[in-house]
Amino acid sequence: MRSPFRNWLESKLAQWNIGGKIGTRFANSSLVQLLLYSMAFRLALIGLGLLSVLFLAMILKVIPTSPAGVTPAIRVSGFDLLQSWSLRRTAEKATAARRFEDAIMAWRSAVANNPGSPELNRGLLQAIRSSEDTRFHLPAAVVQSEHLLRLTSTNSADLELVSGIFAQYRLFDLVLSYLEPIQDSLTPALETVYLQSLFFTGDMRRFADRWEKKRPLLGENPKLDLYDAAYTLGWGSPSGALHARQVLYEALASPALHNEALRLQFLVGLKRASIQECDAALRELGDRRLDTPLEHASYWRLLANSGRHDEAVRLAQLYTFPPSSALETAELADVYAFLGLRDHARLIYQSYAPRFSYSEKLWLKFASLLIEDQQWDALAKLALQLREIGGLTDSLTGFSYFLDGRATMAMQRHVDADNAMRKLADFQFRNPELILYIGQQLILLGYQGYARQFLVRQQADLSRNSHYWALVFTAAYAVKDLELMLQAAQQQYLLVPDDLVAVNNYAAVLLVRRTQSDEAVRLTMQLMTQKPNSAASRINHCLALVQSQRTDEAETLLRTVVPGALSPLEANSYHMAWLEIHLARSDWPQALAEHRRINPDLLFPNQVQWLQDVHGKITASLPAT
Repeated sequence: MRSPFRNWLESKLAQWNIGGKIGTRFANSSLVQLLLYSMAFRLALIGLGLLSVLFLAMILKVIPTSPAGVTPAIRVSGFDLLQSWSLRRTAEKATAARRFEDAIMAWRSAVANNPGSPELNRGLLQAIRSSEDTRFHLPAAVVQSEHLLRLTSTNSADLELVSGIFAQYRLFDLVLSYLEPIQDSLTPALETVYLQSLFFTGDMRRFADRWEKKRPLLGENPKLDLYDAAYTLGWGSPSGALHARQVLYEALASPALHNEALRLQFLVGLKRASIQECDAALRELGDRRLDTPLEHASYWRLLANSGRHDEAVRLAQLYTFPPSSALETAELADVYAFLGLRDHARLIYQSYAPRFSYSEKLWLKFASLLIEDQQWDALAKLALQLREIGGLTDSLTGFSYFLDGRATMAMQRHVDADNAMRKLADFQFRNPELILYIGQQLILLGYQGYARQFLVRQQADLSRNSHYWALVFTAAYAVKDLELMLQAAQQQYLLVPDDLVAVNNYAAVLLVRRTQSDEAVRLTMQLMTQKPNSAASRINHCLALVQSQRTDEAETLLRTVVPGALSPLEANSYHMAWLEIHLARSDWPQALAEHRRINPDLLFPNQVQWLQDVHGKITASLPAT
C-alpha cells in the first residue's frame, strides 16, 4: 500500500515538472528513495529535527518567563528552567525544616537561574522575612523587592509582602515611596504599614489626621492604638496623657508589643527632650539587641542640643556598630557632621554607600557633604565610582555627570564642566528630590540654559510639584523664554494660589506679555495688599492699571514711589509705567523723555519690539523742529 506521504511527494515532483538529468538524479537519489519508501527513516529524521530544536532551546535563552507587559522580556534556557525547578524544591524543603539560611541560598540560586518568575522571587522574599539574620540580607531584600514589584506591576498582594519587609527592616522612607502614590486605595494591611511609616519618619501631623479618618475602617488594631498613645504623649493634648501613658505601660508588659513600645518610648523621650527617658529606653533596646544606629544618632544629637556636646562626641567616636540600611548610613553621617566629626562622616559614606547603591538619596547626601566641604577631588572620584557600579538607575548615572560638572567647575576646568552639565538633559530622572536639587544647583551655578533643558525633560514626574514649577520659571526667566515662563507661572499658581512668589511670577509674566490685564490687576492688588511698603508691588500694580486703561489710578499710585531708592530692574519698570501713562495721555515730549531712561538690555524681546514701535509712534507725533 502506498503511503500518503509518498503520494504527496510524487505529486509535488510532477507539479514542479522536475526532469532532465538534475531531476532524474534527484528522484533516484538514495535520500529521496529513503524518504519515499522508508517510514522508519522519515520518523528518525523528524525525531532528529525535534531533538535539534529541543537542544537549542536547552542551551539558548529563548524561553520567556517574565509576565506579559514586562519590557524587556526576561528569557531563559531550558537548562535554566530545570536548574531553577530543582533549586526551588531544595528551598521549599529547607523552609519546611525551618533552615532559613539554607532556604535563602537555594532561593537565590533559583532566582538567578530564572529571574523572570514572580513565584521564585516571592519565595526568596518570604524566606528572607523569616530569617533571624535580617541585617545581613537587607541589600538583597531591597533589590529583590523592587524587582518583584516591577514584574507584577505593583499588585496589592506583592505590595503587602514588600511593604512588610521594608517595615521589618525599618525602611520607612521606601514604604512611603511606594504607598504615597496610591494612598487613597490602600488595603487594611497596607494602611497599617503606611501609618507606621508616617510616624517613624516624623510626619506626625499627617499621621494624626489620617489615623483619625481611618480608625473606624481598620477595626481593632493594638499596634496602631499604641502609636496613637505615643502620639498623645509626645505631640497631642495633655488632657489625654494619663490614659496614653497607661496604654504604653501596658504594652511594655506585653511580649507581643514590648519591643514596639520601647521604640515608641524612645521617640516620645526625644520629643520631650528627656535624656533620662531616652537613655533608659536605649539601654533596654541594647540589652535586647534591638538598638539601631538611628536611635544612637538621635541620642547623640539630643545630648549635644542639651549642652552635653563633649559627651555626645565621645559616644559617637566609641560607636562601632555598622549601619544596616541607607537610612541608617545617612543619619549616622549627618550626626557625625553635626557634631563636627566631618572626616568621620565622609568615612561612613565611603564605607557603606556602595553597599546600598540602590539609594539615590544616600548618594545625594554623600555628594552634598563633599560639596559643602569643598572636597573636589573626592567628588570627581565619586562621579567615576557611580558610573562604575553596575545596574544603576538612569537617575544615578545622570547624577554622576552633574557631580563631574560640579567638581570640574570648581577646578576651573570650565569646558569639561560645560560638557558634563550638557549631558544631564539626556537622562530621565525619577527621584523628585534629586531632580529639584540638580535643577536648583544648575541655576545657582549659572547654567540656566542647561537647567531649563533638564527641568523640562523631567516634567512628567513633577507636574504637581510647585517647587518644580518655581525652578522652571527661574530658569526660563534667565534665558527669556516667555512661553515657558507663562506655563510655569500658571501651573505654580494653580497649585499654590496663596503663595506670594507664585502670585508675583504669574503677575509678572502677564505684564510682560501685555495680556489678561484685568487678571494682572487682581494679582498685583493681592501682592500690594500683602506688601504695602514694597515699591516693586506698587510699580507692578501701576503697570497693570495703565494696561487696563485706568491711567488716573496708576498715576496717583506711581507718585508715591521714590525713584532714588529703586534697584536697576525696579527703576526700569518705574520708567516703563510712566511711559505708558504719558502715551495714554498723548504727552509725546514726556513719553520720549521716559523712553530714553529705559534700559532695553533688561527687557524681554517682545518688550524691546514694543519699545521700538512706541518710539516710532512718538517721533511721528512730535512736532517737526
